[in-house]
Amino acid sequence: MKELKNIFIEFLSKNNIDSKSHFLIAVSGGIDSMVCLDIAKNIGLKIGAAHVNFKLRNKESDLDADLVKDYCKKENIPFHLLEKNATGHASENKLSIQEAARNIRYNFFNSIQDEFGYQYVITAHHLQDNIETFLMHLNRSAGLKGLTGIPQLRDNIIRPLLSVTKNNINEYAKSNKIKYRDDSTNKELKYDRNYIRNVILPSFYKQFPDFDINAGSTISLIKEDYSLLMALVQEKINPLVKKKGNSYHIQYNDEIPELVWYHYLKTFGFNRSQIKDLVLNNPQSGKKFICKNFTLFVDRNTWIINENLDDDHTVYPLQMNSSLDKPLKIICSSINKPSNLNTVTGIAYFDTDKLTFPLQLRKWLPGDRIKPIGMKGSKKVSDLLIDLKTPLPDKKRTYVLLSNNEIIWVIGKKISAEFLVDKKTMNCCKISISDQ
Repeated sequence: MKELKNIFIEFLSKNNIDSKSHFLIAVSGGIDSMVCLDIAKNIGLKIGAAHVNFKLRNKESDLDADLVKDYCKKENIPFHLLEKNATGHASENKLSIQEAARNIRYNFFNSIQDEFGYQYVITAHHLQDNIETFLMHLNRSAGLKGLTGIPQLRDNIIRPLLSVTKNNINEYAKSNKIKYRDDSTNKELKYDRNYIRNVILPSFYKQFPDFDINAGSTISLIKEDYSLLMALVQEKINPLVKKKGNSYHIQYNDEIPELVWYHYLKTFGFNRSQIKDLVLNNPQSGKKFICKNFTLFVDRNTWIINENLDDDHTVYPLQMNSSLDKPLKIICSSINKPSNLNTVTGIAYFDTDKLTFPLQLRKWLPGDRIKPIGMKGSKKVSDLLIDLKTPLPDKKRTYVLLSNNEIIWVIGKKISAEFLVDKKTMNCCKISISDQ
């Protein structure tokens, strides 16, 4: 087995990660993370350490934090500490303690990165962690993706020691006299991972001494096969997909097997039952399928996938000669009266003297009305969207612009006749949307 520091260095090189980057090490105080921290320090990386004290083990938790703090002080390493009650967070958000702790930990890492400019977060996951995850997913019928184990890279989170055995970590700690603390809860067999770690794996190692190496090779092969599979799926589906703003518009093709659709759509989070219903039962227009982060709408022979967003009732003020970056990229400018007022999607012209500033931008609401060009009276925005055959997901994302509480523009769709530029217009206002 190569020296751990060489494995660390080769990992960075193989993945084109600049060793001069700024790295944040997630350190619990246990043997794995203390070894990881020591290796990163010894190979000369620019590092900081982050520790979260969840207050789950009272004095033990405080001693863990003190150990990491003392090491960082001795080695002149920036130390970032968060004290957070994981039990309370779990209760408030209806999560398990493990899920709550993970959310707290990674939110903390993200905040530190933004504040101090760390490019990468390093976690100390090793080969046995990967095998434990593999076995847990195997028991949960997680499918091929679940059997790929823990990713070595995910966004800016990297795991340089994922191929390293637990024995190698123990040997490094012993040889380099690394101080660390054992978490007493790691012995509690009520947790699935602990049962696998303390009961299942020791029996495997006793019968098959090289089980960790062989299992690691199997996981690597599954990752390669899964990568190939997803490349072929994307090659088949991508010609049918058009990205429109934040939406995916997918043209259904009944010649593509249901299993191919499954592997594509599950990347959004849809489950096998939903995908079978969608592909095999040809649901009517208007039906929707909802998963944790996305909603799929059926619109004739097109599937429209949108990210789930909380209802936004915010009113955004817009002044003359100013702009907004959210919820839309919108620019309001004072201009000379143009000679050509032809309607262009995303651009509208108004008589400035008919407007009251600031204008207000918000999502349309039931009961909203506009006086469209060519009509004597007003029309409900809801009816207007129906007339324009606006797909349901697009309806939910439609914004209106108001002057003194009167709608002047259903963004990108219809302009009010009350505020148009005419022969008497002296001052003109141009409003444009650059990202619908």
